[in-house]
Formats: sequence, C-alpha cells, structure tokens
Amino acid sequence: MYAQSHYERLYSGFEVIEESQAYQQFLLHEKSELSKLIYLIDRFEHADVVIIYDGFRIPAQKAAPFARWFLSHNYRNQTAKEWVLQWCSRTVPRNRLIKVSLPDGNVKLARDILMDELKWLDELTCTRLPYE
Repeated sequence: MYAQSHYERLYSGFEVIEESQAYQQFLLHEKSELSKLIYLIDRFEHADVVIIYDGFRIPAQKAAPFARWFLSHNYRNQTAKEWVLQWCSRTVPRNRLIKVSLPDGNVKLARDILMDELKWLDELTCTRLPYE
C-alpha cells in the first residue's frame, strides 16, 4: 500500500512505528495536530537516541518531560509541521541546529527526523489535513 515497508520507515534507535507504544497511544486518542506532537515526544522518549542541544548531549528519555512541559506552555494551535519548523529546528536562544545522535553513529537534524516521523504517521493513519 505504501511506497516503503514499515522497516524502511525507521531510524536507528527507534522501534517499528506500528509496534511502538507511542503509536498505540496515538490510536487511542482524538486525532489532532496537538496529538501528533505528543506522539512525536512519545516516539523520542522510547528511542535509544541522544539529543544534541547547544552542545549538550541529552538522552531522549530525559529530554521528553521538558519537551512536554514546553509544548504545554507554548502550543498555539499550529500544525504539527509548523511547530516542528518553529521550535525543533534551532536552539533557543543561541540559534544552533538541534541534532540527534543515533546508535549507529549517524547524526541527523532533529527537524528532519521529526518531519519524516510526521509523514509516516500521516501515511499510516490518513490524518493528513487538506491544507498540508
């Protein structure tokens, strides 16, 4: 049905989307742009990756509670894509790129991983809205 198998929609350190706790929780709740962002935080919380933020290396499990707090205090009805581009691309206030260190040794831009995760979530759940 999709151009890629679910095993190709996977970064090192992340479990298969359909088998993840984040995806199972997402399916239980009303679909919205906010629920997509919560899904992304949950995906990272259970991933074996390290966030590189202003030169600090933070295990994703430790970054997730802060991400939830930040989302709850700053979300203003943006689309998930808008939120990722606004808040998950560069650090505040130093404006450095936010990166993710994967267990296979690769380092990727957080924004790129998050945008791929959103795309794959939309493919799996058909939650893409007409304006995207």
